[in-house]
Amino acid sequence: MALTAYVAVGTGFTALLTANASVAIADGSTRVDADGQLRIFDHGAGYGRTGITLAFVASFTGFFLAAVGYQVASCRRSSGDRRSS
Repeated sequence: MALTAYVAVGTGFTALLTANASVAIADGSTRVDADGQLRIFDHGAGYGRTGITLAFVASFTGFFLAAVGYQVASCRRSSGDRRSS
């Protein structure tokens, strides 16, 4: 269940990035910064601080912390060869 949710969030975030890049390219107003990135992805000029982006980043952070917590709990429950430290 968690893997399905993670894949759904990752797919949604990828779709968001693709949609924004496609709109910028199709619009003909493609601007690139000094690093070679599209300006639409700049925090100051683009969508970098919108609520939807922050929600995706928060969900990825939550998944990461849940995975680390699961590994720590699994290590605490294990014994013998499985627990090497």
